[in-house]
Amino acid sequence: MIFFKKGGYQRRLQILSLWVALPILLVAILLHFYLIEPIQKAYQDQHTQQVEGVVGNINQQLSQLEVSLSVWGQSFQERYQTANYSLTTDYMTLNRISEELFYLTNSSNYVKNIGVYSFGDQPFGLESGGTFEFTDEDAEKFYGKYRIDNDQDYQWKFNSDNELLFIQNISHLDRNNPSIYMVAVIDQKKLLNFFDDTKIDYSATAISFDKGRFSAASDSNMIKYLAKEKKQSGSWIESHGGDQYSVTAVPSERLNQTWVFYSMVPLAAITQPVSKFASSLVAASLILIIVMVFLSQFFAKKQYQPFGRTMETLFGDNWEGQDELTFLAERWQQMTDEQGDLKKIAARSSLSEKRSVVRRILEGYYGYLPEEELQRLLRKKHWNLDYAGYQLFFIQINGPIHSGNKRREDEFTLFALDNIVNDVTGLHFEDGVVIPFDGLTMLTFAMVPDQSQGDAYIQHLFEQINQVAGRYVTIVAAPITHQFRQIPELVDKLRKNTDYQHLKPENQQLALETGRMLPPKYPISCERNLITALKSCYFEELQENIGAFIRQVTNEQPRQFAVLVSVERLYDHIEFQLNENGVSSSDYLSKDVILKRIRQMLDPDEISRFLYADFLKPITLLWQEKICDSNNELIQEVALYMQREFQNEQISLETVADQFKIDPVYLSKEFKRIKKVNFIDYLTDIRIAEAKRMLLETDEQINLIAEGIGYNPSYFNRLFKKINGMTPGQFRKGRI
Repeated sequence: MIFFKKGGYQRRLQILSLWVALPILLVAILLHFYLIEPIQKAYQDQHTQQVEGVVGNINQQLSQLEVSLSVWGQSFQERYQTANYSLTTDYMTLNRISEELFYLTNSSNYVKNIGVYSFGDQPFGLESGGTFEFTDEDAEKFYGKYRIDNDQDYQWKFNSDNELLFIQNISHLDRNNPSIYMVAVIDQKKLLNFFDDTKIDYSATAISFDKGRFSAASDSNMIKYLAKEKKQSGSWIESHGGDQYSVTAVPSERLNQTWVFYSMVPLAAITQPVSKFASSLVAASLILIIVMVFLSQFFAKKQYQPFGRTMETLFGDNWEGQDELTFLAERWQQMTDEQGDLKKIAARSSLSEKRSVVRRILEGYYGYLPEEELQRLLRKKHWNLDYAGYQLFFIQINGPIHSGNKRREDEFTLFALDNIVNDVTGLHFEDGVVIPFDGLTMLTFAMVPDQSQGDAYIQHLFEQINQVAGRYVTIVAAPITHQFRQIPELVDKLRKNTDYQHLKPENQQLALETGRMLPPKYPISCERNLITALKSCYFEELQENIGAFIRQVTNEQPRQFAVLVSVERLYDHIEFQLNENGVSSSDYLSKDVILKRIRQMLDPDEISRFLYADFLKPITLLWQEKICDSNNELIQEVALYMQREFQNEQISLETVADQFKIDPVYLSKEFKRIKKVNFIDYLTDIRIAEAKRMLLETDEQINLIAEGIGYNPSYFNRLFKKINGMTPGQFRKGRI
């Protein structure tokens, strides 16, 4: 202050000019260190996330290719493990393999060609275009190009022709047999172009394959610079040609190799406006100081040029009526808020990656990975595995607590359920995701330190869903474990265990039961009364009988499993009767829809009302419409005759037509028109249905069952497996 008081007006004006200009200079410096650099960092993070997303997409497609080829290779071993392939192998087998190779080739955007090459006594190649024999010279050449040289069954490699290959050894386990390799040739140009399409102007992308092999979609000085870069992962800022660039390297593990994806983008596009702004402030402050120092000596009596002139030049009229520093602080806060938004986007992206990798594990995409590799993949996708283990919670939303507002509750539940479960999960677990299955069931996967945290989570879910959604909840929790390969198996068990919930309108927490629950005794008499009432169109008796049916089932075993098993069997018997009378299954509710609806009901009376109103009553009306058609009497007689004589192995379309004195062609057409199924398929359905009944209800030998229904035992086994997806023995074991 003493220095300010010394001298005349010129001195005071000089000091005042410094006091005005220095804050501007300080703001410019602060903008550089606290605005430009954070923006660069946010842009760099966004660039990294974009590259990781593209690389993740490429990895996903390559992983799908690996899985598809691996599954096909294993299938090849299982189907043809006894075959010695050569050019003399039957044409149908070679043609079938060639067609499969054609479909595999066209299943991926990155595959040029897929072939199978045998290097035995008669070496030959088999591709989607056909089979060709190798000369000795060709066999040696192709063996050198396509052989696996790492003593493994799978390998990514470059051959002498600079082709990128994925090779699988699909020969027999006996090493004395000739080597058979399945080779997929990757289109490097398509792979590089897909990655290169993500870049912006004045940027570069490249891929470093194993052993230093470097490829790029375009040629430039920046590509040469990337080729010299030694870093294998991460992101950083480099100066090149006088400009700053954000460089990102994303490694990708491909079996026995490490690929590195590089992307290099300029930072000037995002930081140049702010840099110019800061530079203009610095220049303005320096000019102001110089001008005031010199002009104050010559124009002391003239009015000093106001500081607002500079603000007007920089911001126009936007700042008028405000304090200049306050205005700059608000702009600073705006930039900070934008930075926070970028961080939130990054957090959402991380959560999305977490959920995506867990979902893919559930779907079995990584079933070929060992436990150690699977854990490494989870860590790479931002999962923190430093806990006691993970825990799975299968959540099913049941009926409303207050049934009076059922329609409103349904709509509200579908809207609010996802938010409720996600919010509660975020409160209890630092690392946890929710994966929906449909509108009313979902799975929570979370890393937990101990059992108490999972119990608290379940109780909180009960409270929130009861209060907000107004629904009862059933939750099946798996015990804490750290074996990630068993996730698909655990989830399947959890889903099945929800069927063991008690038929009580309350929240239920079920433990994971490993044993199989025995089905209840089936109420056959109630079924007969139901079908009689259905055929007679007695609605009151129909309603009474379905109520008695459900009560008899639940009195013996008051769990939802008992109702599901019994209703499924009842549905099959009724459906058979409906088909016999020409009622199409497309005219009434399917079995899957009915069972899905029942899974949400905890009241036996509600289940009875639903079955009567939505299933039994409508099909009774359909029944009455169909049986009035007199044109189907003949076909009905034929069908009854087939049901009586199906055990006769000589029964056929011709013998039945002769029995009823009609033309076989006419019988075939009329039978298909009325029954909606071919004659032989109808006969097969009757025989297979009788076989299922005998397999489940008797201990008779399978060969005797086959002969008893008119089939050769060997043909019966093949036909049964083709229709039901399992052998008769496996079907019989399934009843235990």
